[in-house]
Amino acid sequence: MENSLRETGLPGGGQLEIRLTQTMYTSDPDALEVAQRMKPFDLESWITEWTRVAEKNEQMAEKFAADGFKVTANECYLRAAGFYRDACWPQPVTDSRMLTSYKKARDNFDKAWKLVRPPFERVQINYEGKMLDGYFRKPNNPPGRSSPQSSPSRRGHHGRGDHHGRRRLCGSRHGVLAVDFPAREARCA
Repeated sequence: MENSLRETGLPGGGQLEIRLTQTMYTSDPDALEVAQRMKPFDLESWITEWTRVAEKNEQMAEKFAADGFKVTANECYLRAAGFYRDACWPQPVTDSRMLTSYKKARDNFDKAWKLVRPPFERVQINYEGKMLDGYFRKPNNPPGRSSPQSSPSRRGHHGRGDHHGRRRLCGSRHGVLAVDFPAREARCA
C-alpha cells in the first residue's frame, strides 16, 4: 500500500515517514542549518540538505588535508561521512542517489582514518563465503582485565562510520566489532 500511495502522489508525500525532520535544538551549526532549510517530512529536501552539508564538510576536509592539518581534516571527513549517511538512510534502494551517498559516506570515513591513527583495527570477516569489512575496537582496560564485547547491529543499515567516530565507544571499556554487512550495497548493485 505504501508504494501505491507514493506513486499516486499523496499530498504531502513525506508524512509516511515521520522521522524526516531535524530539530532546531542542536549545537551543531550544520545540523541547525539543515533544520532551518529543510522542508519537514520531504524526502527530496532531506536528501538535498544533508548532501549539501556533507559536500561542504568534505571540501573543508580536502583543504585542511592539503594544508597539512590532519586532525582537523579527519574531523571534517568524519562529519562529511555522517552527513552523507544521514542523506542515505531513508532513500529507497531504487533511487540512483542512494548508492552514491552510501559510497561517499564510506569513502569519507576511509579518508578520515588515513590521516590519523584510528581507534580501531580493520578486520575482514568471512560471511557466507564473502569477505566483509569490519572494525574492531579493543577495550580501554588495564592489562589483564577482561571486558564485555559487543557488536552493534543496525538491521542491515550501512554501518561503516556509524560506530567508530563515536567518543562514547572509543573511550569505553567495551570491545566493539562492527561489520559492514552486504544488505544495503547488495540490493543496489
